[in-house]
Amino acid sequence: MGGTRTFFLTIATYYSQSPFEVYVALENGQIDLDIEGTVRECNLTLVKRRSLVKPMSFMARFPFNLIAGWLEVRPLIARLKPDLLVVSVGTPDRWLALLASGPRTIYFVHSYPETMTRTSWRSWIKLQVISRILSSGNTLVTVSDFARRRILDAWTRDGKSANIRVIPNTTRPDMPERSLRTRGEQDAVNVITMGHVVAYKNPHLWLDVAKEVIRDRTTVDVKFLWAGDGPLLEECRSTVRQRGLGDVVQFVGPVGDAAEFLDMGDIYFQPSDMESQGISVLEAMRFGLPCVVTAVGGLPETVREGETGFVVPPGDVEGLASAIVALIRDSGLRHRLGHAGSRRHSANYSFSLWESRMRQLHEEMLTDSSNAQK
Repeated sequence: MGGTRTFFLTIATYYSQSPFEVYVALENGQIDLDIEGTVRECNLTLVKRRSLVKPMSFMARFPFNLIAGWLEVRPLIARLKPDLLVVSVGTPDRWLALLASGPRTIYFVHSYPETMTRTSWRSWIKLQVISRILSSGNTLVTVSDFARRRILDAWTRDGKSANIRVIPNTTRPDMPERSLRTRGEQDAVNVITMGHVVAYKNPHLWLDVAKEVIRDRTTVDVKFLWAGDGPLLEECRSTVRQRGLGDVVQFVGPVGDAAEFLDMGDIYFQPSDMESQGISVLEAMRFGLPCVVTAVGGLPETVREGETGFVVPPGDVEGLASAIVALIRDSGLRHRLGHAGSRRHSANYSFSLWESRMRQLHEEMLTDSSNAQK
């Protein structure tokens, strides 16, 4: 789901242009028509596998999650004998044991672990095991310097003994450009958000900020729109009705075309409690939207305060509302910050730049693998 799914669709495009023979191993529940279509169009081979780990189950706990992950994938390794194993996960330690499974491995982690307490014997054992796995010489890849620091702090004994590379996310190469439509003066300023409606994305804070902005609006109409599905969707829709905000605040649910939704926006708003980097923020920058985000995770690395948007302390309703109001009232500021964000995306997060970083990483890993076999 979410960023992990977007990453898969992006890296599938990368592999379609490469000389590699690629097998994609997915659980049945992860496969849909879009995934199947992408695999087919990119000339990859889909391999279905069965998961031994159910969310919140006994097997999802350490160390059984590491053992189960190894048992899930080991038969595929034995059958396919890959030169390179590529793992992509949203849950940080989902298949971490594969770093020590034999073949050269690139482990993409799209989140970051909670800092482990080191006072209990269980935490001490977990730290020793994971730290030993990370010393295998394989490469772990994350998307921000913040995530890299968190991984080193949580998973290594000395805060540095691991091969961790930062390759920031990109936006999908097949994403159309902004239409640069002409907006009439009577149109409302649209403040938009994309993402799963889940607790860490902070939809209830989003609603509090929307209410504050709407109360503060002057001559400019404003609408708040959130696109995405999730467990809190209906609860948030109910809250909108209870607060009488239905004419200006809307949880629109899942959208089929992210570009079309972004094209409606004037300001992008991301009030998350945690983000490794935020692909939706990158997409908004690509579309020339000024971004208002919370100062958490990798977001301050992506959004430059006062240059491409505003970075506000998490939980600061008044600060977030003030930043949005400033952009609503000043169209020149919106355009200036939005254009700067678009330029920053082109310079730092374009697909061509991401592709060159990926190519270098794969060449290094395969070269190391060839040398090891000699």
